Amino acid sequence: MSDLASQYERQARWRAWTDAISRVPIKPSQRVLDLGCGVGDVAALLHAKRAQVVGVDADESLLAVARARHPAIRFEQMDARELVPESFGRVDGIWSSFVAAYLPDPDAVVSRWRECLAPDGWLALVEVDDLLGHEPMSALMREQIEGFYAMAAADGRYDFRCGGKLVGTVERAGLIVEHDGMLPDHELSFRGSAPAEVIDAWRLRFERMGGFAIAQQLAEAGLEVIVGARDETAGRAAAARIPGARFLQLDVTSDDGIRAAVDALDALDVLVNNAGIADPGDGGAATVTLAVLRRTFEVNFFGAFALTQAMLPLLRRSPAGRVVNVSSSLGSLSLERKLQSFAYRASKAALNMLTVTLAQALAGTPIKVNSAAPGYTITDLNRHLLQPGWTPPPGQTVEEAARTPVRLALLPDDGPTGGFFDKNGSVPW
Repeated sequence: MSDLASQYERQARWRAWTDAISRVPIKPSQRVLDLGCGVGDVAALLHAKRAQVVGVDADESLLAVARARHPAIRFEQMDARELVPESFGRVDGIWSSFVAAYLPDPDAVVSRWRECLAPDGWLALVEVDDLLGHEPMSALMREQIEGFYAMAAADGRYDFRCGGKLVGTVERAGLIVEHDGMLPDHELSFRGSAPAEVIDAWRLRFERMGGFAIAQQLAEAGLEVIVGARDETAGRAAAARIPGARFLQLDVTSDDGIRAAVDALDALDVLVNNAGIADPGDGGAATVTLAVLRRTFEVNFFGAFALTQAMLPLLRRSPAGRVVNVSSSLGSLSLERKLQSFAYRASKAALNMLTVTLAQALAGTPIKVNSAAPGYTITDLNRHLLQPGWTPPPGQTVEEAARTPVRLALLPDDGPTGGFFDKNGSVPW
């Protein structure tokens, strides 16, 4: 199961889907499309209403999970933006949750969806209105978040305020709004502290955004960027938004996947090891399980180690090979913060050891190996959620955090190697 599929499964229990579906005029035998169906949980609820449901998603890995979980339901691979009446014929209802915010032109897409509806058909859209608007929140944190919203919208990546715009979108499509309301959600709308698994969900979301920012800035510097990702749909979508970039299927936990990725390349100048996870079961060294430790190391350390070794022949042929291991100040043995997350911190400390020893092994070659600590960014929203009222130190956006890895990827010939750096300079090991 893909990482994204497991996240869908975990997050499903935080959604108030039963409440939402109760507000939809669904009737037995109606033909209904679930656009952006993910692993099929909402499709199953619609099917329980005795509707004839077709789940639609662009991600085949998610659909494979959906088909296994809900064999009585039909699932089809398709980009929801390309839906036309010829796709599935006229239907009685269209359900779409957490899709609209990704649409660069939601008015045009929703208007096309309307053409797919029968004369008395219905459309149900569910979307967030202020994705990061958790309270209480300091003025500084709010300022940072608003800046992040603005950049994401300007780049056409995500509209964090989409929910409040849907009424206008629906009306401009020629539909009548019969219900506009807010739904409770244990992940997206709460006050005070959040459970650890919710914190982990947010961390994963922003790590994906941070990786995109690194790739984007490298492309802006004139490099031909190859976006390596396990999830094909997400990887292709990211590559499509970066001029000149291309997608490479890559699972750093698979030996066969790594070999296939190496075989697909004929040259490589820069390798940025940015794959990483934060296991929801992580905790203190006295309590964390061996299974959590192994899962974390499998991606954060063993994956980076295996991929780097496999790519070394290509890097050796480069006149200025660079390896950047995206680490964290949490991996520093000197900067003890009395935090938990032992598995995550230990994996980053191990990654730093790879940096030091590989740099020593490659001494005398043009290849430079360094660790980057992106620093406190909006990805650390977990601390804000964990400690209501906590005022964060001066922070940065993911675009600003990407600058340290990018700087290390573009080091001149006389630049350092075997070091650990953040935006201010060297970080103690």
